[in-house]
Amino acid sequence: MIPPHYWWVYGISDLAVIKDSPFYLYITLLGKPLIISSLITIILIGFGLYVITVLLIYSYMLVKRGEARNYSTMFWLPILYVLDPVIVYLVLAIVMPHLVPLLGNSSLGTRLSSLSSYPLVIIGQEQYSISIGGGEEMTLIIYSEPSMLYWLSLTAPLLYLASLIERRRASHQ
Repeated sequence: MIPPHYWWVYGISDLAVIKDSPFYLYITLLGKPLIISSLITIILIGFGLYVITVLLIYSYMLVKRGEARNYSTMFWLPILYVLDPVIVYLVLAIVMPHLVPLLGNSSLGTRLSSLSSYPLVIIGQEQYSISIGGGEEMTLIIYSEPSMLYWLSLTAPLLYLASLIERRRASHQ
């Protein structure tokens, strides 16, 4: 199942691809989907249903009772989503070089330490070369691309800030 509404796509050549949003997660490793991503997606869909329920309740309260409430979750989700590239950076630059020696290949772990020069944030594509010994290099295409849906989701924080300003101004009059 390919998530229909992902916000970001991350990939390391054809080795691993991650498509995700706050409500969907789809991970492939060597072209095969991981079951864990489906399990996590079920939890994320539950979170999405919770968000929709709260928004519906707040909308009902506004229409029927005239009580306006701000719901900050939709404000924070797109803002905090910028952390995704930072998480990818932490995994590639810090965790992987230390994890590989534990798996029994200490020389590969030493060579993976060159990942510490991996850039913190990538939007688009970058080539990354890793020395794999014997004078050979492995070149990976690493990409990180937000979808149009992510850029549209940034309207929620703008509307949230506008509503806070308007409510504050109305309360001072």
